[in-house]
Amino acid sequence: TGINAHKIVSAQDGIIELSDKEYALIAKELGKPASYIKYGADRLSSEKTVALLDKLHRRKIIPEGLIACLENKTKKLIPIYENIEASAGDGTIIEEEIATDHMLIETEWLQTIVHHVPKDMAIIKVKGDSMLPTLSPGDMILVDRKPVERNQLNDGVYIINRNGSTHVKRLQNIEDGIRIISDNQAYQAETVTDGLIVCGRVIWAWQGKRF
Repeated sequence: TGINAHKIVSAQDGIIELSDKEYALIAKELGKPASYIKYGADRLSSEKTVALLDKLHRRKIIPEGLIACLENKTKKLIPIYENIEASAGDGTIIEEEIATDHMLIETEWLQTIVHHVPKDMAIIKVKGDSMLPTLSPGDMILVDRKPVERNQLNDGVYIINRNGSTHVKRLQNIEDGIRIISDNQAYQAETVTDGLIVCGRVIWAWQGKRF
């Protein structure tokens, strides 16, 4: 037995009321008493609904069609991976890709920054200082996760994987190989011919600035 994703969204919107059994299932996944979810401070908000649907979907408690419940032609649901940090420094290991949250972004806005809206995107955090001043530690970057082969590689900022570590770097496709560049001039550029996986292209950055 499972729970229909459309019902969770409708319940969050106040259109229908879930059964006690369905509230119990949600409460079990959230580690809260069912009455607390139904009546208390944890009553489903939009953000909690998105996170909950993702969790239930991964555990196959709700069927396929999760994204269709939350997206429409005007919005795109994008996972946030706060436990994966794209290092702009020495690199960090990707141990497990589990979305910690999601963001609904207007498709119209996405079309202002990319001609074709990518099908597979993610938001991840920048770590390290090697991409200063372009990217700072803690910046959240929007990534088109479509893998890029060398013959498709244009100059730009990309997420790359080397020896199991993920980095954000500027890449140039040159005759001798791929040039890996840190915008921070304190770091030396290097050229590689193999051992490099281009995991996706950075298309936007949300940069926290103190005023």
